[in-house]
Amino acid sequence: PGRPDFVVRLLGVFATSNADTARRIDEAAGTADWATLAELAHGLKGSAGNISATQLRQQAALTEEAARNGTPEAGHHATRLAELLRRCLVEIGARAA
Repeated sequence: PGRPDFVVRLLGVFATSNADTARRIDEAAGTADWATLAELAHGLKGSAGNISATQLRQQAALTEEAARNGTPEAGHHATRLAELLRRCLVEIGARAA
């Protein structure tokens, strides 16, 4: 409904711009670089919202908050965020094929 060509382009931009984000999230969490993790989660929160990836957006918000506060759960939230992002990118790739 609406503009499928726009949706396809939007998903393509999301996938391209986040191709390396899951690895960067894992890396930031692994080194307890909470500032970088918060920045990555914040960016992903916005872009996930743009494609209506609600679960990914919610996890990004949890991760961002935990990283900004330096809470012990930040690493766990980051792992879950990277996992959800990878799944989202696989799904986008499958739909594009």
